Amino acid sequence: MKTSKKTQHRAKIRSESKIKPLTDTELIAIREQQILPVIKDLRSSDFTTKSAAIESAQKLIQDNKCRKILLREQFVKILLEQIIEDSNLQVKAGGWVTLRNLAKEEEADFCVHLYRLGVLEKIDAILKIITKTIESHDPQISGLSQPEQELLRNLTVSIVSLLTTLCESHDETIEALSNFPIILKFLFDLLALQSRPLELQSEILLCLTVLTEDNKAIVNQIVENKKWFQTLTIIKDSAKINSIYTCGVLHNIFTCLEWFDHNTPIKEMTDTMLVPLLINHIEKFTNDEDRSHSESISDQSLQVALEVLASIATRLQDAIEHRSRKVERLTGLKDDDIERGDTDMETDSINGEMNDEEIEADMKMVTNYESDNDELLQSNDLTLDRLIRAATPKILRIFNVINYFSDSINERALSALNNIAWTVSNVDKTTENFAILQKVWATLAQEIWEQVICSSLHLCMHNMELASLITSLAWAVARSAKGIIKLSPSNEDRLISLYQVSRNVEQVAHSKNINVEKQDTFQSLGVKCIGILGNLAIEPTTTIDLNRKIGKFLLTIPHSFPDVPAADFIESLNHLFDIYADESYSYDEPVFWSEQFWESLQEIHQSKIKQMAKAIDRRKLTELRMRADEAVLNLGRFLDYKKKEKEKK
Repeated sequence: MKTSKKTQHRAKIRSESKIKPLTDTELIAIREQQILPVIKDLRSSDFTTKSAAIESAQKLIQDNKCRKILLREQFVKILLEQIIEDSNLQVKAGGWVTLRNLAKEEEADFCVHLYRLGVLEKIDAILKIITKTIESHDPQISGLSQPEQELLRNLTVSIVSLLTTLCESHDETIEALSNFPIILKFLFDLLALQSRPLELQSEILLCLTVLTEDNKAIVNQIVENKKWFQTLTIIKDSAKINSIYTCGVLHNIFTCLEWFDHNTPIKEMTDTMLVPLLINHIEKFTNDEDRSHSESISDQSLQVALEVLASIATRLQDAIEHRSRKVERLTGLKDDDIERGDTDMETDSINGEMNDEEIEADMKMVTNYESDNDELLQSNDLTLDRLIRAATPKILRIFNVINYFSDSINERALSALNNIAWTVSNVDKTTENFAILQKVWATLAQEIWEQVICSSLHLCMHNMELASLITSLAWAVARSAKGIIKLSPSNEDRLISLYQVSRNVEQVAHSKNINVEKQDTFQSLGVKCIGILGNLAIEPTTTIDLNRKIGKFLLTIPHSFPDVPAADFIESLNHLFDIYADESYSYDEPVFWSEQFWESLQEIHQSKIKQMAKAIDRRKLTELRMRADEAVLNLGRFLDYKKKEKEKK
């Protein structure tokens, strides 16, 4: 019989797994004294010997050197083909715990390897055994002895945790789950158990969070099963710690199905209802001075709360765009109705006057349209209001009790603030509702600037990861509160210095042929510094001296080409266009003209900018080349505009 490609691939992996002899004396000693005895005992037919070997292996896995040697000795093959296939449930459970621990310790490639070795088929088989064991007693497993219940729970937690790790590491695993319907059913059946332990429920919800991310097939299965969806809403309303994990699952569902406030098929089933729950959870931990509760649970749930809030803030942009398209369609329909109405009125004027019922019907059509349109225009204001008024102050509180929280919490808090600020910077500021929120945001933006950004700028000089996070937030805040941020002394100098540091780091990396991680060129640290400074140099609160300092700095960047990246060149020009676009600005005459910015830009126009654009490969860097071509065109127009403006005076 012809073997499938997948089977052939697995056979190839196994046949090529040749063990090379160790040469390091320390590693040789570890292998002979610790690893080989465990491998031997794992193959034993004696239950006690095998169980002891599994426990020893789990301890060895925690040590990096021991773990690597174990893997060289075909440890995974022994686990998959012998240990988890053992007739004894306790041995099986030990094998699954060991696999789970390995997956957590190793890189993502290990999970890909497990998937290709058929671990999902193994999971499918063990889930059927667990289900049969539970059903043979009673739905609440109370018919099992206490040790049996404990064993079953440990086994189940390990498998669910392994599933989560597999899905996080490998998209193909998630796609393959559709071939194993028992897995999703098993997860929701466990959630429905009244006697489930908190740890198991947490693992299931974390697993579902991973499974539902950008996965419409699984999301549709959950929503179509009313019992499953109802289980999620019940846990969400439970006011317990796992309600936060449920918020993550529900947020993924709303995102995948594009359920917004104005179009959700189930009343209140949108991100708006999740925000208060997430905020309350953050408040609970920031107000709790006693950190004696479980650190792992509290930190993990707090991370999830911050991650979901950050994602909701980003998704609000999608909601606004989705709503705008619907408003445009309604507007188009309204215009068509008016045209048809005009024709009908002309006909009516010929045939006779409209009666009272016809007039009332026409008025109802108009008022209903206006009501629907107004509802659409305001449907996302509640989410934005909650993110600004309620969420932002609570997230800021994290930085006031910073000693209580880990770096991972602080990073996620920065990300949440960043996403909220970017959303604020992109909303339509001409609406009446936002005008009220803008005043609140202006105060909060200043607090973020002083409490988070200013206090961290000096640390950024020696920590590029922190610098990337802080400058992203600073750029978003400066853009969202353009021209109204009051700087602390030397803020602009530190940002200019940080730009120079970013250039030095990049130059050193290139000189050593270090592969810089592939990223959007307009999200580099240098571009972020330029973006922050460009937004700080604009009316109404900037001073002439501050504007002059920032303006001169921005001008040096295009003049430094080709020693600066093209993205830096383009970003600096775009901000110069924005800053000096209006002759009514207080700094136009004393800075732009008196400092000869026009002449300097003219020199760039004649010698630098076309050289910069032509140096970009249009096929490899399409967006960068497109923006470079736009900059060439815009610089010429800007110079002509400013020249005509000057001649009018």
